[in-house]
Amino acid sequence: MQAWLDRPVSFKEGERNSTPAKVEHLVCGHGQSKHPVMVEDTKFDGSKLVGYQRLHSQDLYVDNKEGKMETSGPNGIFNLLQLGTAEDSGLTSPEIKKTPQRPAPAKVTEELKLTRVYFNGSLHADNKKRIATFYDDVKVYHLPADDPDIQVDEAHPPAGCMILRCMMLKVFSESLPNGQKNQKMQATGKVYIQGRSRSPDSGRGAVNSGNDSPDYWGDAQVLKYDEGNPWIILDGGEGSAHLYRVLAPGARPDKVEAHKIWYNRKDKTYRVDGGGLIEGTR
Repeated sequence: MQAWLDRPVSFKEGERNSTPAKVEHLVCGHGQSKHPVMVEDTKFDGSKLVGYQRLHSQDLYVDNKEGKMETSGPNGIFNLLQLGTAEDSGLTSPEIKKTPQRPAPAKVTEELKLTRVYFNGSLHADNKKRIATFYDDVKVYHLPADDPDIQVDEAHPPAGCMILRCMMLKVFSESLPNGQKNQKMQATGKVYIQGRSRSPDSGRGAVNSGNDSPDYWGDAQVLKYDEGNPWIILDGGEGSAHLYRVLAPGARPDKVEAHKIWYNRKDKTYRVDGGGLIEGTR
């Protein structure tokens, strides 16, 4: 590991009565193990865990002056655990603003959510813009969880879990005026999504009517997801996007094919733009 500080430091004389030097640049080098670099950061509010990050990668370059970070795979893994809106408490859109006619929405219940990203290419993060971009054979688990090491069975995912595969993923993190966190994702290239919704009366981690299999899945060229909005957008690009949804345990899935599909992961409704094929009940 190599580190460059923002000013000269004398380790012999110490840093008495002075402002501690800050790391401007950091480089962690190649090793022979599967994950030669590991970075971990934990945040508490008193005794309450409110955030956790862990990165495994082949190398790491950090520019704290510019707020940039770069790392590479293969076999890269990034875990992010942070407080987000609990879906079963009612999803709210961050675009809603307080006006004299429309008071600000009440603060909804928060819960810890895990975003785990596997990538074989590289990761480029801009901390000032709060954007992280992952490349090549990207897979994402996004679910309510308080354990960053939780194991996810893709055939039987927990309620509220979304699994996403793509070639490139952009993750946008934002702080809302009410103090809550919101996360947005844009997946591009050979996108595949599957997930398991929560029933309206389910609590955290509850099952859906006795069924623990994915109840929606689909593919697209581009997918957009906003944690604070129930709609997932599947865009087929120059082709078509596809969506399959199961409305009851054991039921045959509906199939939707269209240029663009909006799917509401909360109430399982959808709408389309340029629909070519719809099989099942809307």
